[in-house]
Amino acid sequence: MVGYNLRFHRGLRRMRDLVLSGAVGKVLTLQAEFGYHLASWRPKMDYRKGYFASENSGGGVLLDVSHEIDYVRWIAGEVHSVYAVAEHVSPLEIDTEDVAFLSLRFAGGHLGQVSLDCLQPGYSRWCKVTGSEGALAWEHGQGLRSWENGAWREIEPAQDIGETYLREMEHFLACVQRRAAPSVDGIEGMQVLRIVLAAKESARLRREVTI
Repeated sequence: MVGYNLRFHRGLRRMRDLVLSGAVGKVLTLQAEFGYHLASWRPKMDYRKGYFASENSGGGVLLDVSHEIDYVRWIAGEVHSVYAVAEHVSPLEIDTEDVAFLSLRFAGGHLGQVSLDCLQPGYSRWCKVTGSEGALAWEHGQGLRSWENGAWREIEPAQDIGETYLREMEHFLACVQRRAAPSVDGIEGMQVLRIVLAAKESARLRREVTI
């Protein structure tokens, strides 16, 4: 089981259910963002000594914030190709990328954008899906909203992200004790890693890369 805790977020689960049920019609675009300054992630630890700071340790936003890539694929379907820009642009003392912008082509023909960084002074995490018959917007701390009759309406209240870890651990124990199938197995994790590696290759070659 792979530890993608956002799979257990009520707002994102509701968003996925609505997308799969056709509530917004045909998906046209999906946009997602994560941003938070690296020094704030683990305030009791010197970020320069953590794994994030070293490429050899698997650091950088593409690998560490692959949660976004996972749930985007979970909601919108398989990714066909990616064009990415990923660089180290800040004064942070790391040898990995601190910002990455991914343009995605999904197998269904719709398009997506994912923005990842460890530079923003405040915590930013959100996702928006635009379809042919509606739109959905989820934001950390604000819940899930639906565009209805010319205005946004809350349909799922905000959830403490800490709850996602509890639900994830409960699911893991169920897998161990009752042999339930893990919702995020190794195959799912491998598919996310393929997208990450394709994004790294795209950033290096400066061209679109097919998954």
